[in-house]
Amino acid sequence: MWDGAGRCLQVLEGNGNSILDLLKVDDQTLASCSRDRMIKIWRKDEENNFYLTKSWEGHAAIILDLCLLPKGYIASAGGDAEIRIFDIATNQQQGILLGHSDWVWQLIPMGLLGLFSCSEDGTIRYWIWKEASCAFILDNVCPTHAIAYDKALQLLFAGDIKGQLSMWDINKKRLRHRFVAHDGLIRSIIILPNGNIATAGEDGFLRVWKSETFFLIYEHQRPNFVQDLCWFQGRLFSAAYDGEIIAHIF
Repeated sequence: MWDGAGRCLQVLEGNGNSILDLLKVDDQTLASCSRDRMIKIWRKDEENNFYLTKSWEGHAAIILDLCLLPKGYIASAGGDAEIRIFDIATNQQQGILLGHSDWVWQLIPMGLLGLFSCSEDGTIRYWIWKEASCAFILDNVCPTHAIAYDKALQLLFAGDIKGQLSMWDINKKRLRHRFVAHDGLIRSIIILPNGNIATAGEDGFLRVWKSETFFLIYEHQRPNFVQDLCWFQGRLFSAAYDGEIIAHIF
């Protein structure tokens, strides 16, 4: 745990291998997942230190992503092609979403009941997670590692291993546009507050695209893979394999 001045406040020890995702559940609770196939739940005490409260297992392979669902549920995406739903309050698994045939890379919650997932099998699925049913499938053709949803425009953006960025019309379940945005795998996509799209790739580039027209607004090259992006306090941050986090102003 770090403070605003960049000082390490606490090290959370409990995951048995590389941590692949960290999820804020609420102001007092964090969840983590790792290559040890476990989900850990951490709770803040009165002295603002986090302690391990719960450990969940069930996946037969590494856990790649976590997302928070309404009413205290967490969804996990695994290398076993499964999506599992856990109830934080009861500490019980509530369901398994089956349908993907390969690694599930990312999850995005949609409203009260919906959930998007993307997979190495080249599909994007929309689930009614409470019913453990798949409502529809988008064939993105190539293994897809990153997705982002623009709620205002009802457009889903997907990045694949060929560096292609695809834009899907969710209402019509139709591909509207696809182009090569990176030289190789797209690892992260986020929608910025102004509606523009930021993408990060294994080519080391962070790029920002104008919404719908895909005009390139900004780019910055890192010496290594750009692994993840986030928007924080009016700035776009990128994290890369060189171990550095950079704030971008453009």
